[in-house]
Amino acid sequence: MDLTKILALVKSMIVVLAPQLKKATSVEGVKELREAVRGLLKVAAFLGARFKDGVQFGDFAAFYANLTQDGEFKTVMNEAWDGYQKIGAEVKDIDAGEGLEVVGDIVDEVPNLLEAFKKDKATTEPADAPAEGEAQK
Repeated sequence: MDLTKILALVKSMIVVLAPQLKKATSVEGVKELREAVRGLLKVAAFLGARFKDGVQFGDFAAFYANLTQDGEFKTVMNEAWDGYQKIGAEVKDIDAGEGLEVVGDIVDEVPNLLEAFKKDKATTEPADAPAEGEAQK
C-alpha cells in the first residue's frame, strides 16, 4: 500500500471518528489552532523546498516575496497570525474529536512536506556514481 492510500485511509477514519469524539462541553473549538498548524506546515514546506541546496539570502527574499505577493500563502499566514492569542484557551479546552481535526490538517499536508523535503536525485548522487541499473566495476 503506498503512502497516498494510507493517508487517504487515515483521513477517512478521522472524518468518521472526529464528530463521534467531540464533547458537547467544548466551548472554544480549535479554529485558531488549526489555522496556526496549517500556517506552520506551509512555512515548513516552503523552507524545506528552498533550503535543499543550503540556506542562502535569496531564500529569505523569496519567503518575503511569497508573503507579500502570493495570495494563497498570504491568506494562510494572515489566518495563522490573526487569532494566535486564542490558541492557549483552545488547547486547554480541546477534546479528542477536535484533536483529530488538527491531526487531519497535518495528514493533509504530509504529501506536500515530503515533496518539499525530497532531495533531487541529481544533487544527491556523486558525479562518478554508476547510473541506476549499471553494475559497479
